[in-house]
Amino acid sequence: MGEMTPAREKAKQLIERIPNRDINSLGPDQKLFEEMTGTLHSVMKANWTEKNGIMTACNGWTGTYSTKIGRGGLGVFDLASVAGGAWVPCDGVAQPQFGDVFRCKKLHVGVVLECYGNEALVIEAGQGGKSTGYDILRRSRKPWGVGEIMGWVNIDIWLDPAELEKEKLRKSLKGTWTVEVNGQKRAYTFPSAGSDVSYLDKGRKVTGKWSTEGPNVAIKWSNGESEIWPMPIPPLYKVAQGTFKDPFNRTAPITYRHAW
Repeated sequence: MGEMTPAREKAKQLIERIPNRDINSLGPDQKLFEEMTGTLHSVMKANWTEKNGIMTACNGWTGTYSTKIGRGGLGVFDLASVAGGAWVPCDGVAQPQFGDVFRCKKLHVGVVLECYGNEALVIEAGQGGKSTGYDILRRSRKPWGVGEIMGWVNIDIWLDPAELEKEKLRKSLKGTWTVEVNGQKRAYTFPSAGSDVSYLDKGRKVTGKWSTEGPNVAIKWSNGESEIWPMPIPPLYKVAQGTFKDPFNRTAPITYRHAW
């Protein structure tokens, strides 16, 4: 496996606590199952019998796993929307590393142990369920590729304090901003993931990327314009002022406020 980063070493220490056999939600391993998945057998059973549901501990495992290695939040199916810059879409070229949290195209998540091109060794819950009468946390092999996998969370980035700060900033930016520069009004849209930003200019979409530069948010547009927004980001509806620069390096003041 070679030398590991601190994040992956934490993941290794945790996973080594799980014996290489089926860990069932009912029976001798029930306590270990519940510790590792944060999911009680009684809760799943009630879902199956009282609600005719199909609940398993699939995302309970990834949520508990992410908490135990240092930063929770990965116990959801929509990993792409919460992982920010740590999300890696499956493109058939990039490969996950030990400890990364993956999402299948179907509603399923788990943890990668090793990837062999078109196949991966993983550890995942949700391998039992209503039909067996108990759920299972299991090491298994599964097909890997663009037809099977949506993507994964790179835990090195997910556990990076700098990325955590960027994620907080991303949440502050998310939404629509009313911006005015040189007498022109614009409506900027920041999505919940990634570093994209865009606005419409006479029906044409202008795209850009934002990043942090020291104590500022820097926006670089595809048309050659750029902006600097001093931090902290103002609260909803409060107006702040930054600096706008056109493609010819001429500067002007810019005002912006978070509209919704």
